[in-house]
Amino acid sequence: MEAGFYTQRENTINGRKIWLYLISTPIGQFAIVEYEKKGLEVTRKIFDEDYEKAERYFDNICRRIISGKL
Repeated sequence: MEAGFYTQRENTINGRKIWLYLISTPIGQFAIVEYEKKGLEVTRKIFDEDYEKAERYFDNICRRIISGKL
């Protein structure tokens, strides 16, 4: 019983990184979105079994950083 860890998407906007990971485990799949705030501290959000929602969240974070709202 092994888990797989995969980087699905990665972006750099204004020197700040955003990542989307997929973790595949025997009990299900999990998606994680991590991003750097203005002070470069990393924030993480975990999604259970809803990869599409994680992708939308990733895109939303990218748009918010581009617009200066985050």
